[in-house]
Amino acid sequence: MIKRLVWFVAGAVGGAAGTVIAGRRVKRSVRNTVDSLGPVKVARRTGRRVRTSVEGVSDAIREGRTAMRDKEFELKARLEGRVSRIDPSAAVFVDGDRVTADEVVIVSNADDSPRPSRRASRDAT
Repeated sequence: MIKRLVWFVAGAVGGAAGTVIAGRRVKRSVRNTVDSLGPVKVARRTGRRVRTSVEGVSDAIREGRTAMRDKEFELKARLEGRVSRIDPSAAVFVDGDRVTADEVVIVSNADDSPRPSRRASRDAT
């Protein structure tokens, strides 16, 4: 019975001490950060985070659309028989970096003229 009483008292003292210590830390944190929690600073910080997120999503969408157009162009060229194979032993460089021949697709009679974007066609009307 005495052991239980000792453990109960030890737990109660530990809990009370933990509560006091945690309370002091919270009060100190609030005192130190009260300036950074003002409505203007919170709004600015939130705005920056939202802008960063939107930029990341728009970059991902733009990159996905570009990859989609490239893949579509490649698949159409394969379907029309305009794709050539490269000798696997050939040295191939893309933007100054050596790549394997399996990573390169050469399309003959490619239409290299820039395609107007939807935005440009909307702006013209």
